[in-house]
Amino acid sequence: MPQFQFKIKLKYITKPPVWRRISVPSDISFNKLADVILDAFGWSGYHLWQFSPTGYGSRPVIAVPNPDDWEKPDKNARRYKLNEFFHEESDKIVFIYDFGDDWTHEVVLEKIVEGVSRKCILIDAKGATPPEDCGGPMGYEHLKKVLGDPKDPEYQDIAEWLGMEQDEYWDPKFPDIEPGTELGNNLVSPDFN
Repeated sequence: MPQFQFKIKLKYITKPPVWRRISVPSDISFNKLADVILDAFGWSGYHLWQFSPTGYGSRPVIAVPNPDDWEKPDKNARRYKLNEFFHEESDKIVFIYDFGDDWTHEVVLEKIVEGVSRKCILIDAKGATPPEDCGGPMGYEHLKKVLGDPKDPEYQDIAEWLGMEQDEYWDPKFPDIEPGTELGNNLVSPDFN
C-alpha cells in the first residue's frame, strides 16, 4: 500500500513559517488525517474542523457529521479515504481547525511512495504552533511581538496565560515535536475505517 507524504503549512503565518511534513498510509480516512494533523501541530482537538478544496465555500466539504450541524458535510470524514481524493503529487486540500480562530492549513501531497509501513510519522517540522485561542493569525502576530519584548506592558499577562515560568523563553522558531514521532495514536474522535 502506498504512503502519502504531505507538507502541511499553516497559512497566514510567517517569520517564521509553521509547517509539518508527514507520511501516512494512502488508505486512511480523512478523520484519521485530521487526528494526525492535530497531533503534528500540537492542537488540542477540542474545536471543530473541516477539509475542503480551497477553504470556506469550496466543495466537497469533508467533516464528521454532527446532528447539531446546520449544514451536513458532503463527505463523511470517517468513511472517505485519502486515496479517493488524492491521485497525483501536488494535489492539495485545505484543513481548517477552529472556526473562531480559523487556523487554515494548506495540505499538499508531495510524494507517493511505495511502502509497507502502516504508521503515520512526522518527517520534519518548522516553527512553533500558535497557542490555541490566541485570536488566529493576527492574534498570534501580536503575541509574538509581545513575547519578543519582556518590557512590553502585556508581557506578564500573556506569559502567565501561557503558563510560562519566570525564566522561561518562548521561541516561535521551535517546533516542539521531533522528527520520527508517530502521530495520530491519541484519536480525538473515533475512526471507523
